[in-house]
Amino acid sequence: MPTFYFSGIKSADEIGMLQQAGVSHILVDPVDYNVALDWPGSIALDSGSYRAFKAGEQLTPEGYARTLDEIDQSRFDWIITCDVIGNPGQTRSNWEAMNRLGYHTVPVWQWRAPVVDLQHYLAHSDLVALGGLVPILRDGREKKMDKAERAAYDKQRENVLSVVTELVEAHPMRFHFLGLCWLKALNRLMPNLASGDSSLWLEGARSALIIFKHAHSGLLQHAPVGVLPEYRGLERRQRCIVNAQNVQAYVGEI
Repeated sequence: MPTFYFSGIKSADEIGMLQQAGVSHILVDPVDYNVALDWPGSIALDSGSYRAFKAGEQLTPEGYARTLDEIDQSRFDWIITCDVIGNPGQTRSNWEAMNRLGYHTVPVWQWRAPVVDLQHYLAHSDLVALGGLVPILRDGREKKMDKAERAAYDKQRENVLSVVTELVEAHPMRFHFLGLCWLKALNRLMPNLASGDSSLWLEGARSALIIFKHAHSGLLQHAPVGVLPEYRGLERRQRCIVNAQNVQAYVGEI
């Protein structure tokens, strides 16, 4: 059965929301791990490469090794390698360097990276993380586009989703999807993923959206809280809790 890790956690209050929702698995990076020290469930460790990317920095195997030495590595289900966003060649070199240093980390195959790298990862690691897909497979609600631009955008991500679906189905239970932030992709991919993570549950706060299982399709959808009578009136915190509960329940039924 696939495992879903709730990510995007930045505060003790958000940890409290997930605990109230009955969530069992979370994903944090080394910085945010500080707010999850008392988390009673399972934890996976992301590298923090996105945080480094935003700061104009780049992770190195030696620096990452020092970071890992400062925390209890046995606490984590698995640890993502020190990937470099937008640089699949350096990401592979970093993973191989971590292996030489004696650290067992999950390799990251970035979208459009050489297929030979993917084959190498699959041959040498039980779990491979899929990265670089968040900018392509997000729903794009925040983007301002005219009708033609929207159609082209939707066509591109539908095409990419089809290719990713074929990849995941060809290697069931071998991949973790980093940042599964489009509900259509979550619905389609999760049955064949080993695991995935997302901060979508926080849309209850960011956009006042409720994630729910559609009564007829049985798939996850979202809608503004005001159009769903059973959720109307929920405040920010409770919306996030409901979203986490509904996502966890859905994945648990796969």
